[in-house]
Amino acid sequence: MQGNELPFNPSRSEEIQGLVNDMVVNGIPFHKTATLTSALGDTAVDLVPDVEVNNGKKVYLQGFMLNVNGAVAWGGGIANVKIQDKAGVDLMTDLIADLLANAVVMQDGANVTKEAAWIAGAGATAGRGLQVVADAAGTGSDLIVQVWGVIK
Repeated sequence: MQGNELPFNPSRSEEIQGLVNDMVVNGIPFHKTATLTSALGDTAVDLVPDVEVNNGKKVYLQGFMLNVNGAVAWGGGIANVKIQDKAGVDLMTDLIADLLANAVVMQDGANVTKEAAWIAGAGATAGRGLQVVADAAGTGSDLIVQVWGVIK
């Protein structure tokens, strides 16, 4: 048994025990989707709830995709959209210039800034989930946000 593995539980098969140990060491993968409306852009929407990040674990964002789900570009005073942990630590910022009608933006987008917590690989604040929020309320078609990564 390695240092991070859980003790063998006789009610689990060896295969299941191996999967459990792998998740303890390498993290529990997640893929989440949420919708941020422009009219309520400055009201944060949960991506990964705090309750899913227990025992002092951290969320490590590995990627994201933003999709303006319609023909109306984002505007009306909104300057950016952020993926951040629920303690307010930014992981990613995307400028409104990317959020055109029917746009799809991923982590390599021209107006995407990967913030220090993501670049350093430090993960989000321990015990805190992820959210998406704009800096203001505004106008535009719904923004569908997908995030993926691991909790460890």
